[in-house]
Amino acid sequence: MVPYLGALHQALLDLSDWVERGIEPLSSSVYSIEKGQVKVPEKAQERLGVQPVVHLKANGSDSVAVGVGETVLFTADVELPEGAGRFTSAEWSFDGFEHAFSTDAYPIKGIFIDMNETGTKSSVQSQYAFSHPGTWFPVLRVSSQRQGDASEIFTQVKNLGRVRVTVR
Repeated sequence: MVPYLGALHQALLDLSDWVERGIEPLSSSVYSIEKGQVKVPEKAQERLGVQPVVHLKANGSDSVAVGVGETVLFTADVELPEGAGRFTSAEWSFDGFEHAFSTDAYPIKGIFIDMNETGTKSSVQSQYAFSHPGTWFPVLRVSSQRQGDASEIFTQVKNLGRVRVTVR
């Protein structure tokens, strides 16, 4: 689950700017419905909107099988459409996200490595070794904000990337 209130608050601010100052909002997200499923483009510049796009891999794959104690390399490419803002936080949860809205659900902070001059494309990496067998769905939660202000709590726009890790 991704909290949507930050995007809603930003949309209301954009609407106010449009009505009161004549500043048009960013283009709406592009999507289609196929067999009852919402499909969005893979690239932020094609998807549009304001939400970060997160592509997470474990050892270079969407799904990986490893042994107990084996280190897994997690890499994510994250993107924002032009004008949507800047990244403000990256947070990892390696044991899943059953308590997605609790304050300690994403205990490990990530570091962005900018991949372009505008800060709309970055990379985030981490490593983790699982101590118990099972099937895990590690998550990277990425936040952005129009001015890149991490302290502005009401307009943080979030998205998730997740992968499947089977530990034997």
